[in-house]
Amino acid sequence: LDLEVGPVPPVEYGAERAAAAVVRDLVRLGLVAAKDVSDGGLVVAAIEMSRRVVGADLAIPSGRSLVRTLFGEWGGRYLVAVPADFESAVVRACEGLPITRLGVAGGGSLGFRCGTRVLLDEPVSGLSLLREEALRWLEAS
Repeated sequence: LDLEVGPVPPVEYGAERAAAAVVRDLVRLGLVAAKDVSDGGLVVAAIEMSRRVVGADLAIPSGRSLVRTLFGEWGGRYLVAVPADFESAVVRACEGLPITRLGVAGGGSLGFRCGTRVLLDEPVSGLSLLREEALRWLEAS
């Protein structure tokens, strides 16, 4: 695994507030669907959003820690789904913020890949059930 240990990185409150304000405004205007990644990371956010956005095919840029990228819960990161008609407006609204286009929403499965390596490719219906089963297991413990 590519786990990193050490001190928690410092929080850049100004940058966090700026990103949150932009995402909040875009959601209020109905231009995007969004989920922060603070509860389970990017994978969990994508699973939770798949209930509203259907599936997605997402590519993780190479050269990054997969564990940190997929499961990191640090603040100031959001998964945002943007209808194609609004993409250029949303990119302009996010000017000055670090953004990465990961892929395309749609279809009946959720896929993550890094280069040619498939990290996840599962039907959305199965992912939702898996999350619900995990929650029932935790409640029974």
